[in-house]
Amino acid sequence: MKQQRHFVFLVCLLCFLNSEVLAGPPTGGGPTDRDFFTAHEDPEAYRDLGLNDTYHTNRVLHSIQVGRYDEAIADLRFVLEKWPNHPRALMLIESLGQVTKALELPTPYYEKAIQLFPQYAMTFAQYGKYLVEIGQWDKGVENLKRAIEKDRKSVAAHVWLSQAYDKHGDKVLAKKEAEQARNLGFEGDFSPDLGQPSNREKSK
Repeated sequence: MKQQRHFVFLVCLLCFLNSEVLAGPPTGGGPTDRDFFTAHEDPEAYRDLGLNDTYHTNRVLHSIQVGRYDEAIADLRFVLEKWPNHPRALMLIESLGQVTKALELPTPYYEKAIQLFPQYAMTFAQYGKYLVEIGQWDKGVENLKRAIEKDRKSVAAHVWLSQAYDKHGDKVLAKKEAEQARNLGFEGDFSPDLGQPSNREKSK
């Protein structure tokens, strides 16, 4: 039942993140360590991203549904080798880490993405949210704050920081961050599984 809930959450997350629909398997090979957020500037890179993204995401969801977690992780590793800061793949691998009880699984991928592309608030925000979820509250809040430093208009960072403070029992700071998110146009719920950001949000 718990695994089914995780699978439903992953499907909902992917729908919210507005994944492109491009048919067919990826071409394979190609450059690695490319920037997800600038892929649209290069037609060839954008096509490669779409093909790999759709093909491997579909395989990941199927593998999770039938319990083949090793295959799902292998597909995500393939995507993250090419696009280290791919927000959808990072969230999927963190969810797999939770399902398989391998909570440190996403850590090296987040660390690599931040090292290669430290300019994006979204990666810091995602990493911070995950760290809070697995009990590393201090480090998680630090990353969420860094996300806001990079982009004060990051709705996701304010929402997740509000949730982090609420989880820690600091209702005053939780309310403050929630108000910031509302002022930026957030109209969703502040429960842990809601309020996911757009996959194109980035630091200006």
